[in-house]
Amino acid sequence: MKILLLAGSLFLASLSYAAEPWQEPEDFRGLKFGASVEEMRAVFGNKVPPSPNMSNNPRIKDFFLSGDKIGAAQASFILGFLDDRFFHVHIMFKSTDFSTLRTAFITRYGEPQSTRSTKLKTAMGAEYLDETLTWKGPTLMIELQKYAGKISDGRAHITKHEFNEEMIRAHRQKQKDAANDL
Repeated sequence: MKILLLAGSLFLASLSYAAEPWQEPEDFRGLKFGASVEEMRAVFGNKVPPSPNMSNNPRIKDFFLSGDKIGAAQASFILGFLDDRFFHVHIMFKSTDFSTLRTAFITRYGEPQSTRSTKLKTAMGAEYLDETLTWKGPTLMIELQKYAGKISDGRAHITKHEFNEEMIRAHRQKQKDAANDL
């Protein structure tokens, strides 16, 4: 009887854990969102050099952290700063390590709010099933994707909404500027 009660209690505890709402992360590897570049240096030291700014947006600065791991998976990170505050991390990994990342993300952040599967076809005709998991909260979004550009690469983003909004604003401005060139 005691074993049945214990098993029942453990089952109910697991249900209540799974039913807990998703809690947005306040940091990435100890670097709090909103932290300054100086605070990033205090957390990661000098192993995070500046990275070329792919957005060409003067409000955004990127820093590259390579040769790290998430579990057994090799990963590299681009830490994005908007107006000198940490707002975004781009995680790059090999798509063969997707299951390791998937497990780590679900363990850390809970079940995603959405999962999308998309069939991809290479130029040579090989077909692959891409998987994208998404978590959305009031201040940030997390997206984990098995294939990113090439079938050998996967990616994830942990992004504050303000960062996304600035990227969208800057992109729209570039479109308007290009239209003026016509």
